[in-house]
Amino acid sequence: MMVRTTALMLGLGIHRRTLKYLDWGQQVLQED
Repeated sequence: MMVRTTALMLGLGIHRRTLKYLDWGQQVLQED
């Protein structure tokens, strides 16, 4: 169960990081 929870936490972290990059990319595209 510990491994499964850790994997879930890592997945959420990567997902949040991806969303941040997408938001940043949209801002850059709008500025250009």
